[in-house]
Amino acid sequence: MRTTLNIDDRLMRLVKARAAETGRTVTSIVETALRELLDRELREEATPYKLTWTVVPGGAQPGVDLADRDSLYDRMADVGDDRTGSVGDDSPADAGHVSDEQERGVGDERGAR
Repeated sequence: MRTTLNIDDRLMRLVKARAAETGRTVTSIVETALRELLDRELREEATPYKLTWTVVPGGAQPGVDLADRDSLYDRMADVGDDRTGSVGDDSPADAGHVSDEQERGVGDERGAR
């Protein structure tokens, strides 16, 4: 199909130079560029983001009871300390954290009443 396009002068000079370098026609360069652009855009539209899970062998780390929230918090704080060198009591994971024992008053004067 024959058509007329208004193409930027600088871009057209680049297309002509590329055609001369590769021994192809200007039409061939333009068709290839248009196909690649349209194919890429169609793939991007048709491909939704896909979340992939990485599964690694193993299980809970030794000494961690998955049913015990406090041991999980403690372990996460320990790992954070190892990585950042921060003190566990000042880490965001511990900020405002109240253990089950603290909530029930176990180990303090409230629990003795």
